[in-house]
Amino acid sequence: MANLSWLKLLKVKHWIYPIFTFAYVLVALLIFVSASRYLFEQTNRPFSLDSEAVAGELPRLNLDNFNLVAKKLNINLENSAEAEAADDLNSESENDEEAPVPALLKTDLAIAVFNSTRTGGLANNLKTDLIGAGFNVARVGNLTETEPATLIKIKTSLVGAETLLTEIEQIVSQKYEAERQALEADSLEDIQIIIGAN
Repeated sequence: MANLSWLKLLKVKHWIYPIFTFAYVLVALLIFVSASRYLFEQTNRPFSLDSEAVAGELPRLNLDNFNLVAKKLNINLENSAEAEAADDLNSESENDEEAPVPALLKTDLAIAVFNSTRTGGLANNLKTDLIGAGFNVARVGNLTETEPATLIKIKTSLVGAETLLTEIEQIVSQKYEAERQALEADSLEDIQIIIGAN
């Protein structure tokens, strides 16, 4: 029995709780690390791309109307890299024929109506007629200088709007004799109608 006396000296009772605590913390740490790795992999899976599988599924951008929108917004693309990229993409997708210009809608045009006479309410009356026909009248006002004739000023950059312009001229000509003029390119509106003295 002298051989087992060293066990009594170890006092196993004092070591059991620290050993179980250490084992518990170690198991909890391993479970936490495993769960973290699993969640990390599962969270990143939708964001990781398999380049071979995705290569055939990438959409091709259609920039056919890009230059029309840029012109409408008065953006100059002649010297920009975007214009070159758009031309490259368009030249690949286009045949030798030029794509037709899409027709503008009545609500696409921004129209301003100004009264240059001393008779009040003329611009609002014409605005009501244009809105009744489905057009977008963005601004109405009075001018201090009287125009001798009624003018319909149109931006030269309007493409594909000839039928709409004819309809506007018909609405205006029901009350006034109007003549067309070019509108400055930096104008906020696409069309300005100035009611003159005639």
